[in-house]
Parts: sequence; structure tokens; C-alpha cells
Amino acid sequence: MAGHYKFLVFLVTVGLGTFAMGASLVTEHFNNNSDAYWTGLNNRTGGQNYGFSNTDNTGTATNPGSPSNVGGPASGAGEFGGVVATAPFGANGGTNFYAFNVGGLNLGTTNVEAHGVYRCDSPGGNQALLVGFFKDATTFWEADPTHHNDDPKGFVGMQWGQGNNPRAQIYDIGDNGNSDPGPSLGAITTATSVPFSFLYSAPPAGSSNKGALSITVNGLTSSCNMTGTAFTGADLFNFFGVMSGGRNSNSGSATIYMDDLSFTSNNPIPVPEPASLGLLSLGGLALIRRRRQAA
Repeated sequence: MAGHYKFLVFLVTVGLGTFAMGASLVTEHFNNNSDAYWTGLNNRTGGQNYGFSNTDNTGTATNPGSPSNVGGPASGAGEFGGVVATAPFGANGGTNFYAFNVGGLNLGTTNVEAHGVYRCDSPGGNQALLVGFFKDATTFWEADPTHHNDDPKGFVGMQWGQGNNPRAQIYDIGDNGNSDPGPSLGAITTATSVPFSFLYSAPPAGSSNKGALSITVNGLTSSCNMTGTAFTGADLFNFFGVMSGGRNSNSGSATIYMDDLSFTSNNPIPVPEPASLGLLSLGGLALIRRRRQAA
């Protein structure tokens, strides 16, 4: 009897869902509309039109990750995609992003990574399309009258010039406008899906012992070292996703797609509960209740 009881408790636990257990890799295939649990800020306004797309432009021929195929084989319909436009910096600029809440990662102590498939159908305009981990909406721009560059702040990942030319990129969290880019890898072929991976190693990694980043896109690698204000637990990175940067002197947009993403997170990707599993859980609860009443 005790064995049956434990099995029923297990079924009920599974049916009710799972909970975050610390930083680990989670996978997003966009099989369901991610708008329900990804955060979108101004991603469908002001020239921006990107987020969940019930399409399959990335296809099924290119597996995610490079070279490790992290996240399993390519999936079908459902992906991130759309038009990401250049937006001006400034207090009245077009702060925008589409991202998953990763639950506050401390990049001063935590290694983070990401893998997936990327495609650019229409390059242009955007000099700072960012894909990676970032703090929050304040990442979009940094008032920096001293250096006159208004770079983003608190970002680790890939910067895609024109939406099709990737490089490793770290923007520090401080007020000194520090940017640590890796070498550009050159434009990927338009309308062609390519695998990508990147790994950020927390301090004491890197030439300045402040962290290091390496990205691989379609077999080519770009790396950089953190040299600015070090990341600490005072400034947690809350999101992984896409952000349009911008330059006041640039205009235009790029049409991009991504799919089969795996990335470090403290939070799990929500999984819709199948109807049969839900009924099984309810049935298990009812059976436990009857057993208790009969005892």
C-alpha cells in the first residue's frame, strides 16, 4: 500500500509541474506561442515587429549549436522572428526587447551559455542588434556625455551588425561607456540558417580576470575579454533574448529568425500540461482522498 501511495504522490507532483532548481540550460523550440511567458517591450511598435512567429523560416535542416548540437535536432513550425529596426538612443528613444526572464543571473560568479539557429532574410540598418543576456530595460542605452557613445550597458552575447555580421560583445554595467567587442566574423549568407553557440566564463577568466566571452557562428569564432566595470551580484542579469540597439545616424531594419534555443536560466521554460496528464493527476488526488477517508 505504501508503494502505491508514493506512486500516486509522484503522479500528482508531475501533473502539478516542476520548479526552478538553480541555473541550468533550458530549451525553447517555440512550439507554443511564447508571448504568454516571454517579455515583450515595444517590440511591436515604432517600426519594430518581432517576437513569436508561427512560421518555419529557419527550417529543419540546420541543427542548433555549434559544434555540440545542444538542444537536439531542429524543430518545425514556431520560431522567434520579424523585423528589428534601428532605434534612436536617448531618454525618448525606442527602448525595445523580446526576452525570457532567466531569474537573475550573477555574471560575477556564474558562467552562462546559449545555443541555437539564426537566419537573416533581409540585412540592413541596425548596427547593434543584440542577442544574449542583459540586465533589463536600462540596458538599452547609457547616458554618456563624456564619451559620446551612449553604448548599451550590462550585456553579454552576440552583436549582429546589419543583422547578418556577428561578433562577440560585452558591455559593462558601469558608467564609463566601456565596450569590449570581438572581431567581426563577416556577413552570413542571406536567407540561410546557421548554428551558433556562445560561452561566457565568469571571473577570474579573461586577460583582466573579469570574465571572457567566445561565440561560434557557422564554425567561425569571435572572442573578447571583459575590461570594464566588473559584473557583481548588485546588478543581476534578468533576461535572455533580443534587443534592438541603435545609432542616431543610422536607420533601416533587418528581418531575422531564430529557433531551437538553449540558454542558461534559473527559471524553467513553461510546458503546457497535456490534458491526459492533468486528468491523471486529478484522478490520483481523488484516489488518495478516498483512501484517507476509508482509513
